[in-house]
Amino acid sequence: REEGWGNAIAFSPDGQTIASVAMAQSGGTLWSLRDGGRRRLDTGESAIMFAPDGGSLATVRKGGRDDDAVQIIDLRSGSVRLLGAPGHSIIAVAYSPDSQLLASGSPDRTVRLWDLRTGAHKVLPHPRSTQALAFSPDGRFLAVGVRDGSIKLWKLEGEVVVGAGQGHNRPVNSIAFSPDGTTLASASADGTVRLWNLADGRYRTLAVGDVVRSISYSSRGDKLAASAGGTMVHTRGKILLWDFRKGTSGVLAENSPGSAITAVAFSPVADTLAAIDGDGTVRLWTLE
Repeated sequence: REEGWGNAIAFSPDGQTIASVAMAQSGGTLWSLRDGGRRRLDTGESAIMFAPDGGSLATVRKGGRDDDAVQIIDLRSGSVRLLGAPGHSIIAVAYSPDSQLLASGSPDRTVRLWDLRTGAHKVLPHPRSTQALAFSPDGRFLAVGVRDGSIKLWKLEGEVVVGAGQGHNRPVNSIAFSPDGTTLASASADGTVRLWNLADGRYRTLAVGDVVRSISYSSRGDKLAASAGGTMVHTRGKILLWDFRKGTSGVLAENSPGSAITAVAFSPVADTLAAIDGDGTVRLWTLE
């Protein structure tokens, strides 16, 4: 269990380690699923993601006067790099599939693309605050969830917007590509998850009925998990699970009133789901 408000959770590429981070504490935690061991890391307090090659971990280190930085921790050597710009607040981060690029999203209406080999970066302008980021599985596109409820799809070659949607009417809190790259899922504070067909731009709506905080696809893409609710004392934090192969959906877990489940993450190699609660508790489910 983390101390403080649970903020983010992620699996390592081999599915053997979970990283979690919470506010009001100094650092995050690596949990080993091999031996149950626990290792503390000096990390930031929001957003956490393993590089797809397993060599590093990215978090966001908050600074004064919005001087945030992306903290890159080399998991082999323990060395730390900071990527940031003065006056730049950071909300979301995402690695490219080849681990060579890192995107950071900001409320200053920009997305920055960092070249991790050189430390140089480019700025992609946006009309609204960025809330969520995800690279497509082939690395050709970057999806951006925006505070006004819209979604932008950037083609990285040429750095042009090739798709945009306004399916939500409140902030987009989380986005995820299906493993085959044909669908983009978006989760919003408007109480819905939308599944966007990237071939024709149409979407299907999954009604949740409460603020959706986080979503994650299973490794085969046949399941989608979402964490929602728990934002008010009379609402319960819950995990919803859609099984597209079976055509079923339901509530996997539900907390007491006022207790949020802030983030979920599927293992990239198995049907194992991890979640972190608002009180910092980390839980695991093994699904069929």
